Amino acid sequence: MAASLLDLQVALQLPAFSLDVNLKVAESSVVLFGPSGAGKSLLLQTVAGLAQPDAGRIVVKDRVLFDRKMGIDLPPQQRRVGLVFQHYALFPHLTVEQNLGFGLKRAGRGDPQVAEMASMLRIDHLLDARPGVLSGGERQRVAVGRALLPGPDLLLLDEPLSALDTTRRERLRWELLEITAKLAIPTIFVT
Repeated sequence: MAASLLDLQVALQLPAFSLDVNLKVAESSVVLFGPSGAGKSLLLQTVAGLAQPDAGRIVVKDRVLFDRKMGIDLPPQQRRVGLVFQHYALFPHLTVEQNLGFGLKRAGRGDPQVAEMASMLRIDHLLDARPGVLSGGERQRVAVGRALLPGPDLLLLDEPLSALDTTRRERLRWELLEITAKLAIPTIFVT
């Protein structure tokens, strides 16, 4: 059997909701789907470190991100997990180039990577623009690029296409598959 990309056992109790998941993923791309309110986004947030489980363990590529019993809880910036939110979460006061490069500042990398990613995502002509003037599809490309540039071990996509019309949704879905395959970044896609 192939080694697990993601080994996840988490339990989280909220006032009106209980999340209890046991999941092992060995594939490079996985789609999680279910009804609204089922806990899909919350599950991604626990992997990214934005929500803390009450119990359990999260391991990505043999690297322990969270283990309640062992007292391990890496902060989000140390998890090497890229997260793309449903509603982009771009910085409105920054340009496309600055949004793309945001995660690279800590890594000490330069602008050539930003230009290359912008070209790959077909937004290189928008580098000086601010998010407010971009279409939904362009904003989502910026969000995806920002998540990919630091070279995450895992990419989490939280309903990234839900705000797009059918034509753009279909086009971007194929482009996302192509880009993540080209960069060899395992992906969990929530829809």
